[in-house]
Amino acid sequence: MIIYELKKLHHGKVELRSIDLKRFIEQDGVEVHHDGKKMFLSPTALKNGKITLKNVQSQFGGHYDLVSFNWKPKDERQPNFIFYD
Repeated sequence: MIIYELKKLHHGKVELRSIDLKRFIEQDGVEVHHDGKKMFLSPTALKNGKITLKNVQSQFGGHYDLVSFNWKPKDERQPNFIFYD
């Protein structure tokens, strides 16, 4: 899993580059940090993102798409419970 520090939200959404998505999927997801809060995106969620901008020109050559996800940070007040069968 990769930790990704997000600088700003765009209309309440996390926007990631398609180039980075491939790497995040291979690493079993990404944990997005923004303003002291965290959100986890699984490989399945990463595959279901909505493309908001297509064919953006990269600063260093090449092109990529911007894919957006709703910002739903994890509630840190709730502990993680482990359930046993």
